[in-house]
Amino acid sequence: MGGTKRERSLAASEQGARWYQYAVGVIIFLLGLIARLIGAAHSGFLWSALSDLGTFLSLAVSVTFVYDRFVRQMDHKSFLNDLDNRLRAILAEDKDMVSVRQQGRPELSEQLSTIFSAQREILEIGVSLRTFSSYFHQRPDAQFRSKIVRLLRGGVVLRCCLLDPDSEAAQFLERTGADVGLVARLHASLSALAEIKREFESESLSGRIEIRLYSARPTFFALVVDGDLANGQMRIAHYLPGVTRADSPQLEFSRLRNPTMFEIYMKSITATLKDSREA
Repeated sequence: MGGTKRERSLAASEQGARWYQYAVGVIIFLLGLIARLIGAAHSGFLWSALSDLGTFLSLAVSVTFVYDRFVRQMDHKSFLNDLDNRLRAILAEDKDMVSVRQQGRPELSEQLSTIFSAQREILEIGVSLRTFSSYFHQRPDAQFRSKIVRLLRGGVVLRCCLLDPDSEAAQFLERTGADVGLVARLHASLSALAEIKREFESESLSGRIEIRLYSARPTFFALVVDGDLANGQMRIAHYLPGVTRADSPQLEFSRLRNPTMFEIYMKSITATLKDSREA
């Protein structure tokens, strides 16, 4: 209850050392004061020097004592208060932080690390998802496919949602020249994803791959990892006229740090999924 014997001994030693320092300080102060008074009562160089020495000793001890007992403690408290305020400000800023990739897609390793952190679901919504589907065959097996297998074996669901090649939106983009060759690319991506899905289904894994097609005109890319969990993560890139999709700035944020923003985008993503159909 009163601490260990060693701790009590250390505390007593520290207290004794402080009292010893105070006693020495008082003695030096008194000696300095006496020397000052004696020197002031006599004339001559030596007496003047003794008086100056007494003044110096008295002031040195007084200033040191006052600083040690009051000023240093005040500075210490002020420092702790400033540090506490600064930490609170940093945490407040960090809570609302959104990472912005101004030059488009992040490094592949960074994007994949987000995908591989999934515990329950990976959702990717884009135009053709051609880049994503290419990872299964163009990346070394150990870098991508085997890790996806591990996630699916653990029950993770991988949802791929791309533009329906038969939709009016796809036909419009192709017809107006806004995205030449889009319909053919959509069919190719759909075929590649369907083949990947069949490969994984043959392995009888706990998780699964879903392929969904939406018909609305695409407005943004979204990668959502564990969107329904407290630690859900999201990457968003809006499709901008005159800017290639790969060069569109990308936002990265989480449900934990940006709950309002996360929910707003999830509302739009949920609406897209609701209006989509299984391929």
